[in-house]
Amino acid sequence: MKLRKVVGLMLLSTASLPGLSSCSITGPQGPQGEQGIQGETGPQGPQGENGKDGSSLLTGNGKPDSNLGKNGDSYIDLDTWNYYVKTSDVWVLQGNIKGEDGKDVSSDHNGTEGLEFYPINDTECAVAVGRAKLLKEIVIPSTYKNYAVTSIYGDTSELGCGGFASCLNLEKITIPNSVTNIGANAFKDCTSLTSIVIPDSVTTIGLFAFYGCSSLTSIVIPDSVTTIDYHAFDGCSSLISIVIPDSVTTISNYAFIRCSSLTSITIPDSVTTIGYYAFAGCSSLTIYCEASSRPSGWPREWNYSGRPVYWAGEWEYDADGNPTPII
Repeated sequence: MKLRKVVGLMLLSTASLPGLSSCSITGPQGPQGEQGIQGETGPQGPQGENGKDGSSLLTGNGKPDSNLGKNGDSYIDLDTWNYYVKTSDVWVLQGNIKGEDGKDVSSDHNGTEGLEFYPINDTECAVAVGRAKLLKEIVIPSTYKNYAVTSIYGDTSELGCGGFASCLNLEKITIPNSVTNIGANAFKDCTSLTSIVIPDSVTTIGLFAFYGCSSLTSIVIPDSVTTIDYHAFDGCSSLISIVIPDSVTTISNYAFIRCSSLTSITIPDSVTTIGYYAFAGCSSLTIYCEASSRPSGWPREWNYSGRPVYWAGEWEYDADGNPTPII
C-alpha cells in the first residue's frame, strides 16, 4: 500500500523534475456559451432637411408673367410655342419647341391640325385629339381622306381614355353633322368646356361621355338621340339646363347624377325607360314629366333623391316657354 502511494506521488511530480519536459492533453471542446444581451439602441439622429417642391409645367397665351410659378417651373407659350424656365425669379427663354412645318395635309381634312383618325370600316372613321390636346378650341372635320368622320373615339376600358378625355384647356369644340356617335368617355374630365352643340346626326351619347365636365353650363340634345347612356353627364356640377327631345326613349342609370346646379328638366312621354339613380344628388332639381304617372319602365329609385315631380296636368309652360307648376 505504501508503494502505491509513493508511485502515485512521483507520477504527479515529474513535471517539476529537471530534464523532464511537461506535456498536456487537449480535452474535447466545451459547449458554446449563451448569446450575450443586445446592447441598448443609440440616440436618434437629427432629422434630414425638407425636400424641395417639385417643378410644374405651366401653359398660357403670351409671355409668362413674372409673378407666375416658382423657380424650376417650366412654361409653354401656346401662341408661339416658346419654352421658358424660371431661374432666380426670372423666366428665361430656352427655345422654341414647335417642330418644322410638315407637308401640306389640307387635302386630308379641313379641321384642326394635330387630330388623329382611326378607321372603323372602309368608309368611316373615329376622331381623337392627338397633338391638339393643349388647344382651347377645336374643329372636327366631317371627312378625313376618303373616310367620313362618324364617331368621337370612345374607350370603355377602366382607364376611360376617350377621344378628347382630360383636355383641360378645351373650352369649345365644333362637331360636324357627319358624327352619329359620341363614344364612351369621349369628353370625360374636360373641366374647361362650358357649352357644346350636339348635331342632329348624333343618335347615341355614350357612357361617361361628359363625366366630370364641371364647367358645362348648358347643352341641347338633338331630336336624333335615342339613348343617354350610363353616367353620361355625371358630375356636371355647373349644368343649369338641359333639353331632352321626344326622340329619347332611354335615360340610363346615373345619367345625370351629381348635377347639383340643374334646376329643372322636362322628361317627354317618349321616355319609356329610366335607370336607377338617374337624378341622384341633383339637389336643386324640379322634374316635369309629360307622362301622367310613373311608367312601368321607371323603377322607384329613378328619383332616388326625392326631388319634386310634376306629372301631366300638374304643370304648364309659361309665357317664356319654361315649365311651371299649376297653382
